[in-house]
Amino acid sequence: SLKPDVVRLIKSKNPCVAEQSIWLIGNLCGEANLQSNIVCMADVVESTVQVLANRKLNQAPNSLLNIAGWTMYNFCSKRCKWKANSKHWKIIKECLPTLGSIINDEECDHELLNDILFCVQEITGGENELIQDIIQVNNLVPRCCQLLSHKEKNISQRSLHIVGNIVTGSEEQTDAAVIGANLPYYIHMNMYKWKFNQDVKNVVWLISNIMASNTNHIQSCLDIKGFFEHNVLDVFDMHFQLNDKSSKSIVKETIYAISNLMTSGNEQQIQKSIEMGCVSKLLNVINRYSLSSDEHGNEMIKVASTGLIKVLKTGIKQMRRRHEADNAWNHLIFGRTD
Repeated sequence: SLKPDVVRLIKSKNPCVAEQSIWLIGNLCGEANLQSNIVCMADVVESTVQVLANRKLNQAPNSLLNIAGWTMYNFCSKRCKWKANSKHWKIIKECLPTLGSIINDEECDHELLNDILFCVQEITGGENELIQDIIQVNNLVPRCCQLLSHKEKNISQRSLHIVGNIVTGSEEQTDAAVIGANLPYYIHMNMYKWKFNQDVKNVVWLISNIMASNTNHIQSCLDIKGFFEHNVLDVFDMHFQLNDKSSKSIVKETIYAISNLMTSGNEQQIQKSIEMGCVSKLLNVINRYSLSSDEHGNEMIKVASTGLIKVLKTGIKQMRRRHEADNAWNHLIFGRTD
């Protein structure tokens, strides 16, 4: 029954009144039945988005915009089990152009930008149809790749999560980030800035997903000099001998990245992985965990073995094509017998 009054107050020319009204809505978003709230408050969501859409025209103060951004984040919370054809998603989908315009605004207040990136992060964590809706927002994916370089850590972290979520989608969606937005370049250029183990893990996880896609995406990474060596192999070496939980999780992602390169790559890319020393890394993994009986150790052996098996199979194909008597890559794994 309060809804018409709230909508009217949000549209008030007095920014303090509008701010307090939106703040009320943001708090209501904390209710458990958030999806029903969004459907019931569609016009309230629309009014809140209009405050953001008209921010420059109305010269809205940052305090009002930040409350509106926080409220939109609450509306987009992962507490919603988003489905592409649901009523509540259709309401949020109408907001995407405005969210994209804020992300593309180079003069945007950092607090507002962080909240809007949070919205997109939550959305891209859903099903592929939602990722596709995000990709179709004008220049949003390229801008998120660029924001990996942002001086504010929380903004670059949000952007990392967004592009990481996108490359878990279909090959076409991965293509939008890797090829269309030059993602490998921005990863490589910004690897030095990730100081916390969780951030390093997320970067290598992202690379691992690229390696698991197709040969074009793999090649876009390998074409950057030192990309795989610096961003995966050096990280492996840095953390492999450490036993803390965070280092183990980082090593796990590097092992997946190496194995994915071998299993998804073509013969030339596998040859490149051999030249970079990837085989010895996987052999070290198997040697380390060969006596392990825990789930983590068994998983690492399985992943490493999958990559090595692909090397052997590719070597056999090469041997038959060249009419050779021996698999030239056998000795890499089993050692020389001569």
